[in-house]
Amino acid sequence: MWVVVFQLFLIEDTASLYILVPILTLLLPFVFFPPTQALFATMREIIIQDDWIHVKVFFTFYTSSFKNSLIAGILFTGLAISLSYSIYLSWQLNLILMIVLAVILFYLFLFGLYFFFMESHFDMNLGWKLKQALVFVMGHPVSSIGNFLLFVFIHFVVWSVSPVISFLIGMALTSYFSIYLFMRKMNKLVERKTETAK
Repeated sequence: MWVVVFQLFLIEDTASLYILVPILTLLLPFVFFPPTQALFATMREIIIQDDWIHVKVFFTFYTSSFKNSLIAGILFTGLAISLSYSIYLSWQLNLILMIVLAVILFYLFLFGLYFFFMESHFDMNLGWKLKQALVFVMGHPVSSIGNFLLFVFIHFVVWSVSPVISFLIGMALTSYFSIYLFMRKMNKLVERKTETAK
């Protein structure tokens, strides 16, 4: 997959995009979602244990959540392609429709990010995690958008320093801070619920 991504940066002929982008899109559910999910789960374990853990933990999470993350990857990739194509078709025809579709696409990215959190944090079925991710994003828009913007900002800063460093540790760094903020928010919600129950 990384070979295809690097090829996107190297191409000079835009006709090559018609070959590389579909290949990259087809590979996304298989080579992006399962390892990213395993990375989020590994970072959660590091935060909980407050210590470094063995690399085999990553592969344990990779194999245990492969099916769920693959199904979610196919779902999210299909929705993202549909929305992106709709935006492409509507940008010259109807500006308002294009803006609405762009906002929905943005929330789809938020939904995907919070699905990673739910998948790594809870041991429930896939439908429950998807529903809870959607409820969390809609119920806490400021927290969700803030976490997403931090995710993008850290990636941008690390990429600005060095693309090589970004390739090696960028995703691990952003997932660590993102899952940390998510867990803080979850703990606050649990505390608030406990206080109101008393």
